[in-house]
Amino acid sequence: MKKRQGRKVILISLVLSMLLAAGCSNQDGEGSQDSARQMDNGQKETDTDDSSGQNAEDSGEEITLRVSWWGPEDRHEATLAAMDYYMELHPNIKLVGEYGDWNGHYDKIVTQLASGTAPDIIQINDRWYYDFTVGMEAVIDMNTLTDYVDLGAFDQSFLENYCSYDGKLLGLPLGVTGVCFLYNKDFFAEHNIPEDTVWTWDNLLEIGERVHQENPEHYLYVCETPEMWVLQKCYVKQRIGTQMISEDYTLNITPELFAEALAYGKEMVDRGVTEPFETASLYTDVSNENPKWINGEEGLQQKYITNFSRYQSLDLNYGVCTSPVFDGMLDTGVTVSTGNLFGINSKCEYVKEAAEFINWFVTEPEAIRILKECRSTQATEAGRKLLADEGLSDPLVTEAVNVALENASNVVDNGISQTAEFEKLWQDYIEKVIYGKMTPKDAGQGLYDDMLIILEELKAFEE
Repeated sequence: MKKRQGRKVILISLVLSMLLAAGCSNQDGEGSQDSARQMDNGQKETDTDDSSGQNAEDSGEEITLRVSWWGPEDRHEATLAAMDYYMELHPNIKLVGEYGDWNGHYDKIVTQLASGTAPDIIQINDRWYYDFTVGMEAVIDMNTLTDYVDLGAFDQSFLENYCSYDGKLLGLPLGVTGVCFLYNKDFFAEHNIPEDTVWTWDNLLEIGERVHQENPEHYLYVCETPEMWVLQKCYVKQRIGTQMISEDYTLNITPELFAEALAYGKEMVDRGVTEPFETASLYTDVSNENPKWINGEEGLQQKYITNFSRYQSLDLNYGVCTSPVFDGMLDTGVTVSTGNLFGINSKCEYVKEAAEFINWFVTEPEAIRILKECRSTQATEAGRKLLADEGLSDPLVTEAVNVALENASNVVDNGISQTAEFEKLWQDYIEKVIYGKMTPKDAGQGLYDDMLIILEELKAFEE
C-alpha cells in the first residue's frame, strides 16, 4: 500500500501534465448548469490564434465562459444572480455555471483538467494549491494579469500568504474565512454549559461525557471523518507550532503524535462525546442535515465559516467560540484562510474576459450587494465596509470571522501540508482507528511511514 500510494501521486501529476497540453477548456462539460443560459448543443467554438485572449467585447464576438464552483443552495443562487447581472452589462459574454456540492468536487475538477474539459473559471480550495502548481500548471498566475485585475483592492500580505504558492497567485480571493466552533445555545442551557466556557481538549471530553450520561440521546459534539480530521489537525498544530510538512518535504509530525491525535478521536467516540461514526457518516460534509443536529440533540461542531449558511436556515439559536486549547501550546492551530479563489484555467481561450469577470465579481459594489456573504465575509476592506454600512452583514458570520482572526494560527499552512493525498491518507487512518481495525499506536506509525514514502517520491519527482 505504501509504495503504491506514493507512486500514484506522481503518476497522476505526470498524466495531468501530458493531458493538459492537449486540453481546451472551451469544450462543453457534463452537468453544466446556468439559469436559463445553458450552452446550446452543437454550438460552434470560435477559432482564434490568440490563446492569451483577444478583446472579444471590442470585436463584438460572442463568447462563452464556463464557471465552476461548489457550495450550498444560497451560494448557487447568489452566484447565478451575479452572473446574470454581468451578462446584462456585457451582452456578448455568456456565462455558464457548473455547480454542485463539495463531495467529489476535487476529483471531478482534476479529471476535467486531465481530459482538457475543465471550465474556464474554477473555484479553488486552498488545499489544492500544491496539486495545482507542482506537476501541472492548472491555472494562470494572476500576478501576470494586472492589466485586467485590481490586486491593489486586496491586502497584499493576504494575497501572498493565503492565495499564493511558490510565488504564483492562483486566483482572486472570494472571501475571508476561518474555522471556529458553532454551538446551539439552547442545548448549552439545557445541559448547564456556560457559553463563555474556555474549551480545552480535556474539558471537551469531560463535559461531553457528562452530557451523554444526562441524556443518552444527546451528544455534545457532532462530526464524521472529514470533521474529525480538521479537529485533529488543530490538535497536532498546537503541539508542533510549525508546518506539518516543511518545504523540503520533511514531515514534522512524529508517529507518537499521530497516534496521540488518533487516540483522542477514538476516545471522543468511546466516551459518548460524539455521535457514533456509523450514523454520523451518513451526513458527511452535510451535518446540517443530520436529524440529531436539527432536533437539538447535538450541541457543538467545528465548522468553516463559509458553510454557516447551511446551518442558519435551521430554526436553532446559534453562538460561536474558538477551538479547544492545550496549556503551553506552541500555536493556536486555528485555521484562517481565503473563502476560496476564482482562478483561470491555463487553457482558457479568453483570458482577458475571464479576468475582467473575476475582478468585477470580487470588487464591484453591485456584485458585492448580490453575493453578500455567501462565501463568508468579503475579501476586500471596501466590500466588508459596504455590507456593514448598508446593513447587509450577517452578525453571526461577522462574529465568527472576528473570533477566528483573534485566535488565528501564526503558521499559514503551506501548499504541501495541504495536499489531497495527505488529507485522504490521514482520514483513512482515522476510520481504521474509530472502527477498531487498528490501534492508535499502529495507525500512527502506519500514517507516518506512508507519508515518508509519499514525500520521498514527491521530492524526487520535483527534482
